[in-house]
Amino acid sequence: MQNQKQAWRGRMKYYQPRYGEDIYKKVRWHLFHYKEIKEAVYYARRENVTKAGYPQAVREGYMSNPTETEAIRNLTPLKKIELKYGGVVHRPEEWLYVIEEVIENLEHFDKKITKQTFFEGKRWSRVIEDNHIEKNSFYRHKERCVALVAIKAAERGLISLQKNK
Repeated sequence: MQNQKQAWRGRMKYYQPRYGEDIYKKVRWHLFHYKEIKEAVYYARRENVTKAGYPQAVREGYMSNPTETEAIRNLTPLKKIELKYGGVVHRPEEWLYVIEEVIENLEHFDKKITKQTFFEGKRWSRVIEDNHIEKNSFYRHKERCVALVAIKAAERGLISLQKNK
């Protein structure tokens, strides 16, 4: 009995996340912060528009074009944004695209549960009560969405599915 307790304590000291656990947490984080990311991207793009309104300047045969400058800024993808309440999102527009594409292609019931859970911030108990489902069904639908977002994010290179060594 004593050896079993010591062995258990030894395992707890050196806990490492299971394979894929960090990916799951990262995808869930992006899903829960979807609205904040979308708002931050909107304001970053809006800031680019206000910066582009400079008057034309002529230097050694080069004439700046504010319309062209604004177009280039709007077409260039954002590399990263900082959220109001902390957190940095790298390649935010690609994350938004992945999340929106997955949600658009979900079945109606999965879409409803996903929106209530991640975007409206409802607790699981409220969601199962509103939709008249069991707890296991709720988690199955939620996990399906997270898995699909993870697959799409991996396809676009936002996350790596390879085990870190």
